[in-house]
Amino acid sequence: MFLCLVLPIRQHLSSLYEFVKKKIKQFNLFTSKPPSTDAHEIKNQVYATRLFIITFTAALTVLVIYTSLIAITVTVTVKSPTLEHYSELQEKYSQTLLCPCTQMSIPYGKLIQLSASYHQVCSSQFTTDEWFQYISYTQVSIIHDDFRRRGCYGFEMLSSFCQLTSQTINDELLRFYSLIYTSSTITPNRTFQLETQALIKQFQSTTTNSFLQLLQLILDITQSNGLISGLNTNYYVVYWGTFNTFNTLYFLRGYNAEDCYCQATYKCQDSSFLVSDSDYRDEIPGFIEGCFIVYSLLQSTLECWYQQTCFQQLINDLNVTTGSNFTILDSSQPSLYQPTTTIQEIVNNLMVEQWNSNVSFELYYQRCQPSVCHYTYVKKFDYLYIITTILGLVGGLSTILSTLIPNLVNLIRRKKIRATNKNGKK
Repeated sequence: MFLCLVLPIRQHLSSLYEFVKKKIKQFNLFTSKPPSTDAHEIKNQVYATRLFIITFTAALTVLVIYTSLIAITVTVTVKSPTLEHYSELQEKYSQTLLCPCTQMSIPYGKLIQLSASYHQVCSSQFTTDEWFQYISYTQVSIIHDDFRRRGCYGFEMLSSFCQLTSQTINDELLRFYSLIYTSSTITPNRTFQLETQALIKQFQSTTTNSFLQLLQLILDITQSNGLISGLNTNYYVVYWGTFNTFNTLYFLRGYNAEDCYCQATYKCQDSSFLVSDSDYRDEIPGFIEGCFIVYSLLQSTLECWYQQTCFQQLINDLNVTTGSNFTILDSSQPSLYQPTTTIQEIVNNLMVEQWNSNVSFELYYQRCQPSVCHYTYVKKFDYLYIITTILGLVGGLSTILSTLIPNLVNLIRRKKIRATNKNGKK
């Protein structure tokens, strides 16, 4: 029974195989119209068909391999990207990403916020009227009857420096905020931060230099014009510098200094002392007496105001009848400056302890408002590109081969027949 079923199947498969084999041998893409009955021509057509299929398949394979190995540049357009999307694109395609700004000019004030934290003395009691009034009640005799008016000049000037530097910075910030940041395309976040930090540093440097140049100009004018304190003496807190008249030339004769003529230079200086009725002298650490209150102030330090013992001794020596309730400066507070740092160094930094800046890339991105972003990347084995390229070439390749191959086969077969006939005749 099994053999009865197997034999017909084998015969059927064998017949099918022979049929397919025959069709393949007779497969002809170049059949003439009307179909030719010439056996030689039909054989040429069959040979041309076989050669066409082999050649076309080989050429197509080469094209597929070649196009798949080609690195193509792909351009992508993204409309109205969010900041998050832009950040992702910037991370992946930073070299080619381009996002034109719809608003190219943006004031600095919309992107940068800058403020300063000042030396603690500027917010202390020692730059207030309370302190000025307190030290003006001193009972120490210092030769001149109008001591109360000049006893607090040093700290009043220090207070003025605090106010002046603060006002200078605020005025310069108004000008700084009005300047324009220009960018035709979105500046990457890292570059934006570097650029804005450079702008901030330039602002700090320019503001500081302008202030110090003006201060130096005032000192030079005072020196060149021979302007001397109307009190005929300069004081810092209690006793700060004594001027004596000798042949109309003012000079400073300190306890530790050689004679120094203020007409020649305003940089005369010596240590400052507290003088009592009994001519008892307590040196005030870090305090300098000189030709001008401003220069004496700049060369002095606040170290006594950081030390409870020194400050209390000063209060005791002042012998003020009213009570005192003042707190010394806090040496434990983080600071750029030491207690022994001169006020000149502090003023050189505009009394600033720390610059506080806030630069917002998010605000910049919102102001720039890119409506579209473009980026490109290189890609291999792009199937869409391969298929498009092959489909574009396959028509032309087929036309060329279908024209060239039949003629080539006919030429080769004709030469072969001639050669065969020639050899036969011989």
